[in-house]
Amino acid sequence: MPAAPEFLLRKLYVPGSLKSLPDGFSIILNDTLVPVTVFGMSISADDVPIASQDLYLSLSGQPEINASIISEQNPLQLALNIPLVIRAIAKTTKPLKLIIEANSKEIGALRFSLDFRPHGLQLSKPIKKIMDLGREAVKRFRVINDPHHPIYHFTPPANWMNDPNGLVFWQGQNHLFYQFNPNEPVWGNIHWGHTVSPDLVHWKRLPVAMKPNKNQPDQDGCWTGSAFKEENTLRFFYTGVFPETVCMAEAGKNLKTLVKYQHNPVISEPPPGLQLDGFRDPVVWRETDGYYMTVGSGISGKGGAVLLFRSVDLTKWEYLHPILAGDGSQTTPLFTGSIWECPQLIKFGSKYLLIVSVYHASKLMYAIGFLGEYRDQKFFPVSTQKLDHGDGVFYAPQSVIDHKGRQVLMGWVMEEREEAACQKAGWAGALSLPRVLTVDESGRLLIDPIPEMEQLHKGTKIHTSGILAASLSPILGSTPICNHEIDIDLYPGKNSLSGIRLSAEEKALEFVEIAYDQNRQILIVDTHYDPSETILRDGTKEAAVQVRLGEKLQLKVYVDGSVIEIYAQRKTVITTRFYPDYAKKLLAFGFSKIDTSKYEIAMWAMQTCF
Repeated sequence: MPAAPEFLLRKLYVPGSLKSLPDGFSIILNDTLVPVTVFGMSISADDVPIASQDLYLSLSGQPEINASIISEQNPLQLALNIPLVIRAIAKTTKPLKLIIEANSKEIGALRFSLDFRPHGLQLSKPIKKIMDLGREAVKRFRVINDPHHPIYHFTPPANWMNDPNGLVFWQGQNHLFYQFNPNEPVWGNIHWGHTVSPDLVHWKRLPVAMKPNKNQPDQDGCWTGSAFKEENTLRFFYTGVFPETVCMAEAGKNLKTLVKYQHNPVISEPPPGLQLDGFRDPVVWRETDGYYMTVGSGISGKGGAVLLFRSVDLTKWEYLHPILAGDGSQTTPLFTGSIWECPQLIKFGSKYLLIVSVYHASKLMYAIGFLGEYRDQKFFPVSTQKLDHGDGVFYAPQSVIDHKGRQVLMGWVMEEREEAACQKAGWAGALSLPRVLTVDESGRLLIDPIPEMEQLHKGTKIHTSGILAASLSPILGSTPICNHEIDIDLYPGKNSLSGIRLSAEEKALEFVEIAYDQNRQILIVDTHYDPSETILRDGTKEAAVQVRLGEKLQLKVYVDGSVIEIYAQRKTVITTRFYPDYAKKLLAFGFSKIDTSKYEIAMWAMQTCF
């Protein structure tokens, strides 16, 4: 879960506490969200920064201290419900706008503004609703016509989305719920959006299924959770925040809405006696002796952990132990961070796959899978791998047994651009294509795009083959590539670095390259932007892929607006984002440095999934 958004942080301000002083002003903050360790704080009043030596802080019952002495070595501990008085020496005694910033150990960088300016004309609710609907219609029109917006990856019509939730096949339909802010393209104000599909390829958007309720455990958002099937109904377990709790809901009529359990939360706090960082993202299943639930967490100072609970009635839960705990100092084969989010235990015959998403220092990192054994209510990993090498892009996946009995995985495709760009575009976030998970005879996890994606092919297949040499050369003619599937069979030369480049022209400064380094046995995805661009950054993603000389590298590349998914050899996936100025004028160029390489390519235009 990213750092807390402004709408939550503004709740720290005690209404009416702004007071004018002879040499400045004071305000009171009261932390009702989560205890934090602060090691830096700054304030701007009416866009004028106030020096830290001019800020004085006092907690109830404690002497006043100067903000300049706060540091990582000398932090300020903010406990719950202990008011903090901030006294500022400033030229203004009646600020109209404050911007408060702080660095915290637990949540990272915090920033929020307080606006004390008198508001203008207050509109009636009906008029305000009409104006809001008009603004939303304009935003949706802009999104539909945005070349960076995907058409065959699932998205809401506008605004923000993140984790998939409650994936379930029920009464002939695949249901997908998801984290959704219906008002803005920013994280926060989280509802559960809802969509259905007969095949996980064609989607029908439905109204919001669940929203926060005031004075309830989910008043600050209905956060990530999952679905649990019973004989005649579905139950959903999800996260309430500040503090983090586990809540439950049941399927309403025709699954149009989710009806919350009237005695929420079903788990009101983390297990006593454990020092935990995070407590969220429940998943429930049934065994012969009762119901079991995993919850994502982290043991303070140690690393990520998946906690196990048991119940006989789904409403009263007993904590058992971690089924697996990580070591945050370990870097091989993978760094596993301080918190494990979105855990899910999946059975493949005699083997199990434990999926977690790695969170560290307020950064969403990547999703990993542990293959191993689950016995005596504990998990014993044998191997570990990234489920996607698009670090910082693919996150929080959830798996479901679909209408054909396959284990299908979908994850959140995050943005790789600044929040201001998302605000301007009117949308943020998408879901990955559905991915079929299988385990082969040798115990390797295989990952394939769902074959039904072929139903979205339109028009005539473009097919070509030839030799790649050092200089860039067009390989798919003058066909612009914006929403396409490209299947590539590449036969790398002995010392080659070969692949394709997507750009508007040969010498364009903006391009994305998908290349294979035969010597290093590495698949590389590079994005490049004009150096004068300030809100987009170049980036490189890599994954080890073994291809012996003379063998072919099989790539499936899905280009959908700004979303690019690359599947290699059925085992490796890299998801990335690319936001070129000329998104609808991209062409494909081939290259092979040092040694020539052979290739064969098939390409299809794709139609919308809606």
